[in-house]
Amino acid sequence: MKGAGVFGLLLAMACLPVLAAGADGLSIPDLLGKADLARFAESPVVLVFDRTDVDVRDTGLSEMHFHQLYKIQKLEGATRLMTQVFEYDPKSSQVEVLRICLWRDGKGQELDLSTIRDVPAPAQAIYWETRAKVFGMPRLKAGDAVEIETRRKGFVLALLEESAGDEERFIPPMRGHFYDMVAFHSREPILEKTYQVRISQAKPLQYQFFHGEVEVETRLEDSKIKYRWTKKNIELFKGEPGMVAADDGPEVDRHHHRHLEPEVRLVLQGQRGVPGLRGDSRDPAE
Repeated sequence: MKGAGVFGLLLAMACLPVLAAGADGLSIPDLLGKADLARFAESPVVLVFDRTDVDVRDTGLSEMHFHQLYKIQKLEGATRLMTQVFEYDPKSSQVEVLRICLWRDGKGQELDLSTIRDVPAPAQAIYWETRAKVFGMPRLKAGDAVEIETRRKGFVLALLEESAGDEERFIPPMRGHFYDMVAFHSREPILEKTYQVRISQAKPLQYQFFHGEVEVETRLEDSKIKYRWTKKNIELFKGEPGMVAADDGPEVDRHHHRHLEPEVRLVLQGQRGVPGLRGDSRDPAE
């Protein structure tokens, strides 16, 4: 879709086949009972659903609600889920763990989140000073299911300088813009993944897919447009030695260069004309 809006969305996908449909609108026990888990019987963990709901304000500030349900099928899967880690960059975003529920024998147990710890995230190559909220799960076993809901405010972007305080720091440097890159694959097979965005009708999204297809639904809701992308029964992604990241590659790089560089150049030009901002060498007194 092409439009004059300033919002942009890049969906990065693995090359995955479209398979059977799942179920919507069911309670967690009913959903687990109807889920086609046999399709991925050899996988230690299956992601039954992975849902993201994004609400974007006119300033570009976005609030994301994440809802996931994991089904443990083997002891190895229980080990994988023992520690839940939610990383974020405090300069541009915040994350809140809303609830974690352990489902066992058809009954749900809401876990006490008071033991969550906020710690520095592990650093690699470049030190971004990111942080992580870490939660240790109780002992898990095969047959358990883990439901997780989190909320994130802000944006994902590497910042090299200090940002403003309060909610202002959650607004992208290119004010009024929204950008995201969504990978429709995971280290576990996924029965259903949905990504939904609500934005102003005055700013229609521009988006592009790579290496696959998804179902796309668009509808009007009050003063906003709702976009919804869905893919079902996603096979486990298998990488190769020496390959680039699954959500990277020549096509993605060209997209970034074509759509983002002109906007970044305008922002930098604006900064150079404002005393006191990086890139301007004039004395503010002048």
